[in-house]
Amino acid sequence: MDEKARSIEVSGNSIIITLSPSLYSKNAVMRAAYRMLGNCSARVLGDGINSLSVELRVLDDDGRVDKEDLVDAFFAELLQAEMEEINMRKFGDVRKMLLELAIRGLAAGKNANVGQNQDNKGEVNEEERIV
Repeated sequence: MDEKARSIEVSGNSIIITLSPSLYSKNAVMRAAYRMLGNCSARVLGDGINSLSVELRVLDDDGRVDKEDLVDAFFAELLQAEMEEINMRKFGDVRKMLLELAIRGLAAGKNANVGQNQDNKGEVNEEERIV
């Protein structure tokens, strides 16, 4: 049996891949299934804690679609989705901190510039006027 899946069942134009929830997050499986929609329809089943499976159904199966290639494409998308999730968790705090600093900097810069180009009467200085 394939180590990345508990089972892979092919029946007609349908492929059901049963996955280990301890290896893959339901969110990553859903993202990978979504990315497969150009090649087939996809349904994610299970609660993501005790069970997790995806059903890929070939849209117009005229015998030309290699189901093994479809399964391989799904696992490639699943790996990509898992890596994106890992990176989001890993760098999410850094991204959030950088955004907060940028927003604070913009707010501080905007407040610091208020009234700089005006004299005491509220008029624009001569050097600021456009001729």
